[in-house]
Amino acid sequence: MGSRSRDLPAVGSSAKLALLELGSPFSSTGRTLVRLRKAEQYGLCLSLGLLEEQNMKYITNIQEEATE
Repeated sequence: MGSRSRDLPAVGSSAKLALLELGSPFSSTGRTLVRLRKAEQYGLCLSLGLLEEQNMKYITNIQEEATE
């Protein structure tokens, strides 16, 4: 009996190779996906930073009102 991977049709092998290429940071598609992930993370960090800044302003305003 052959192994399951040898019994797969060529299309399955192509799909496997495509998936491997997608996950590889060395392929152009893989590099694009890595860049997109980094951009999303950077955007999220910026958003969180802005939220943090707004929260700090809000807290400062509350503290100022409490001391008046």
